[in-house]
Amino acid sequence: MNKILLEEDHLNGKLRFNLLNGSFTLNLRDYGAYAIATGCGSGKTTIIKQLIGIKWHEGVLYSAFTISEVNEMYEWIVNNLVGRSNPNTNQVLKLEDIIVLHSESNEDDLNIWRNNPDEIQNKKIILCTHYKLVNEPTMLFLGSKFVSSSIFSPKYRALCGIGEFAPRQWILIDEGLDASSVKCKIPKYALAPFSKVVTSINKVIPDETTRAPKCVSIECEPYIDRTINSYSEFCKSVKTYMKMYRIKSFLNPETSYINKVRNEHILGEIYDNFSSYSEIDSDYIPISYGIHSLSLNEMKTRVFLFDGTSDITLSTSSKFKVISYSNKYNSPVNIQKIPFGLDRNVNKNATKGQTESLDELIKRKLDETTDRLVNVIKENKKTLIFTWKDFKMDSDGANDDIDNNTDENNIININIQSVINPNFRMTEYIRVKLIEKGINPDQFAVEYYGSGKDKAVNEYREFDGIVLLGKYQVPGHVINEFNIDNHSSITGIEYYANRVVQAVCRTRIRMHQGLPINVYFSSDWNDDVISLAGVHLGVKGLVCPKLFISNLESDIKFMTSVLRTDLKISPKKAEQIAKLSTLDRGIYCAIVNNGIYKCTLSLDDVYSIIPMSRKEVDAYKWMKGWITKYGIDLTIKK
Repeated sequence: MNKILLEEDHLNGKLRFNLLNGSFTLNLRDYGAYAIATGCGSGKTTIIKQLIGIKWHEGVLYSAFTISEVNEMYEWIVNNLVGRSNPNTNQVLKLEDIIVLHSESNEDDLNIWRNNPDEIQNKKIILCTHYKLVNEPTMLFLGSKFVSSSIFSPKYRALCGIGEFAPRQWILIDEGLDASSVKCKIPKYALAPFSKVVTSINKVIPDETTRAPKCVSIECEPYIDRTINSYSEFCKSVKTYMKMYRIKSFLNPETSYINKVRNEHILGEIYDNFSSYSEIDSDYIPISYGIHSLSLNEMKTRVFLFDGTSDITLSTSSKFKVISYSNKYNSPVNIQKIPFGLDRNVNKNATKGQTESLDELIKRKLDETTDRLVNVIKENKKTLIFTWKDFKMDSDGANDDIDNNTDENNIININIQSVINPNFRMTEYIRVKLIEKGINPDQFAVEYYGSGKDKAVNEYREFDGIVLLGKYQVPGHVINEFNIDNHSSITGIEYYANRVVQAVCRTRIRMHQGLPINVYFSSDWNDDVISLAGVHLGVKGLVCPKLFISNLESDIKFMTSVLRTDLKISPKKAEQIAKLSTLDRGIYCAIVNNGIYKCTLSLDDVYSIIPMSRKEVDAYKWMKGWITKYGIDLTIKK
């Protein structure tokens, strides 16, 4: 195993990053935004601390997902860096050189932020949450009043508009950003008075005879541009127009200095990106700024996004250079599927015309699921289960009369409490049911997607099994906003595969000790998502999850239903496929995934579940014939 170490080569201007599972080198003269995709549990936090330790004098911004992570980094800096001289410059870091920005910051830091935000440009180290980073004026975080710009050529100083000082040099973001950067939406007609169609552009070229520069007008593809070139005049005109025509303001009330800065940033975004905003085919235009604003080509700073799975989500980004390497994980990964017949978005008509109520149906399905979970848990030493937080009713609603103020301790009383209400906690329900079925609570843990426990935590690193119970889903606009923020073009497949890998990497795979893990997906998960996640986790060959069989009778019933409903297979054939699949899980898996599968079963086993008038291989010729139509090459041996 490698020793986690950051090495600086002053002579050649390079930084070498040595992590637990690999290493890479960066040229200190290369600026821009980098996605450091070294896998989860590779030692990035240690590297970040070392980087802060040797580079704080050049200006550091550190941003993490949670307040506790930010506070932990602050404590580490205070205990290990404050009062000590920098090894490269002999400068001493002082406590007043640091500012912490989040909702629970001390009052002194909050007062600076509200009333004198420009002052943070004097701070050597800024620590903040992701939410603060993407929801506040980006330039406040980037600016510095202490980094000498002598290392930059006059050309770069002019481009950046930095004059005497360079921007903060090290932007260190721990884990990917979930917070949206969309700040407001403005009516498109509000831009109309300031719009003009441009059909030609002025360009300076050398005169053919004298070689002296001359300005010429060149025709171009028509595009929309602003009529006002001056930024200050543009802002003034927009504000006047909004007030005159009583357009609902998308700006902040300027009751504090920070709100004035926020408004300047919003108007600056409109001013800088007027053409692209004007061309959006929508009545309302989303104004966004955030991480993409940190990575301007001409801005000579370094943005490091330390996200182990960013090679999945940022591979299409035009803003980030992805740094990764192969074989990030050395744990053998076994992927299986668990039958599951529930959807988080409950259809209130699901039991219409039946004697079973909606609650009875859900509770019965959950009981069947916990029976399967019992068998899963017995296969592992410790099993981590991720599931939904609760159930959602469709837009009409059906539980308005439910007491939403039910005591938290009573929500799991399955005899009197409806499961479709805001107080229901699926994680607690499953935990209690498993204990009732005789499972030791030390053998498992249940968390919900989006709790923060499905990324960036170490507490489950001893677990050798993980269940993803119920597919993870977000509204479509979340993925759209991710693409806007990162100048990328991923689909839901990449987005969800990323979340899968992050969740799986809470287990002992992150220890990089070659220990095997079992990963169980509920049957509603998309196989393309599973396949992509499997490739990232190092699964060799085609990822085709086998079906995990637990309760024979209910699983046959479940598979038969899927084969009949989704694939329109006749009742008799669907039942026989389901029965054969209890002998080899790959049969069902291949058919529902439109794959090809070759298998050999013993005559004794086949006869025990599908008996014929005589116990002979020839008696199953007809079965071998029709099942080939579904991609199954079946051999039965005596």
